[in-house]
Amino acid sequence: GIIATPGDDDNLISNPHGISIHLDGNGLEAAKQSGLPWFIKYYAPWCGHCQRLAPSWEQMAKDLKRQVNVGEVNCDDHRDACVNNGVHGFPTLKL
Repeated sequence: GIIATPGDDDNLISNPHGISIHLDGNGLEAAKQSGLPWFIKYYAPWCGHCQRLAPSWEQMAKDLKRQVNVGEVNCDDHRDACVNNGVHGFPTLKL
């Protein structure tokens, strides 16, 4: 997947590529401070509900192209970012 810092080169258009961006802690903070709308999925790779949500999440990102930024945080890899954002179960979705 793609790990990016939101706003690198497409900071004036929401979700210009129609994809869900894999965010780390720094990317998540940049997304929150960007002033653009973000829909974030917090998940764990081993979570069955998360695995079943994944295809719908990817399709939603395509459907929201140029409307709303879509991102996701792997809470196994970025536990602090998830704890700091009040994530207690998986998946957690926040707008």
